[in-house]
Amino acid sequence: MKKMFLSLLAIAATMSAMAIDYTAKATLTLTAPSGKTSKLTIAESAELADGLNNGYYAELNTEGRDAALYVEYDGVKYMTFAAKSLDEMVLGTWFSDGASTEDYTLTVSNVVGTETLKVKIGDEVIELTAGTHTLSRAALQAGGQVNPAAAVKGICHQNGRLEFTDYAGATVKVVAYDDETNVVVPATTIASAAQNIELAALAAGQYIVIVNEGKTDEERLVIKK
Repeated sequence: MKKMFLSLLAIAATMSAMAIDYTAKATLTLTAPSGKTSKLTIAESAELADGLNNGYYAELNTEGRDAALYVEYDGVKYMTFAAKSLDEMVLGTWFSDGASTEDYTLTVSNVVGTETLKVKIGDEVIELTAGTHTLSRAALQAGGQVNPAAAVKGICHQNGRLEFTDYAGATVKVVAYDDETNVVVPATTIASAAQNIELAALAAGQYIVIVNEGKTDEERLVIKK
């Protein structure tokens, strides 16, 4: 048992020592009514690959805990997980046989990076900014699992914005549907694997989204606001 704890400490130290830039990183501490705690650390960095990265993961250890949050990847549960992209992860939840049915406290700390991670527990999406959240046992048990493999490339128009996945390096602009010389959203370069362009300021109507990845042919998408 001592060897296992030393191993987890070594992994945590490695994550802290390695000189990479995190676009986002946070520690989630789940506190049970008994006072017992469990920590989950998740992070993303453009310098990492999708899936497992040596030195940036640790498997879930449930000993001495009443409950724990985890990331599941290829059937294995992790309490430390860092990868290239972790957009709106669905977290799994483990409970001991004697875990309480009362409310649990989720504390978010050690938040770093230029982006804000989001996690989903049941039907609740939580932005990982420093602070605390109260979650019922039922909400925690509704958690699922995530397999943060390679992102599926795509463009989605929803919630008043354009959502780009795996378009890093592409240039995007939005023009009027009936007059393409009327640029309503200036050319923007997508800088990360998951990035949004807000359209809230646009008037109702139809528009053309023009995406250029440095190729001869442009990708064009007609949207209606």
